[in-house]
Amino acid sequence: MFVSYNWLKDYLDLSNITPEELGEKFTLGGLEVETINHLGEGLDHLVVGYVETCEKLEGSDHLHKTTVNIGEETLPIICGAPNVAKGQKVVVAKVGAVLPGNFKIKQAKIMGETSKGMICSLEELGFPDSVVPKHAEDGIYILSDEAEVGADARPYIGFDDSIIEFDLT
Repeated sequence: MFVSYNWLKDYLDLSNITPEELGEKFTLGGLEVETINHLGEGLDHLVVGYVETCEKLEGSDHLHKTTVNIGEETLPIICGAPNVAKGQKVVVAKVGAVLPGNFKIKQAKIMGETSKGMICSLEELGFPDSVVPKHAEDGIYILSDEAEVGADARPYIGFDDSIIEFDLT
């Protein structure tokens, strides 16, 4: 059985206890904890970005040239998603990020244009197809207007949680 640590926090005061300490308490209480999986662990360099400009990349049938404000700077990013548009808040993997599958984000030249990061889809962040919302199946994931530009993007996509797996006999 899988239980979200953040879900438990809705019902219990866990402000002074880590997921590991909670797992130990459950185990001492008779429930065996199999694993504790920290979502988003190792997914560093993910920030909330605001797409300031978006235009078709000359010579391409699907690529877009964007400028994305990530708080401390504005990055040029080439994006192939069909749903990218000016005015969106998005998840940006900055140069140095390593996405699932050991996909390293590097500065690149694409059709003569510099790209300093990647606007991410949920699939690229490791979400299984079965949990990706319909509106984000064929492109990037668009964050809510409340998302703070430059902030760590993981809490906005649920990657600030730990999943406790119980071994029920």
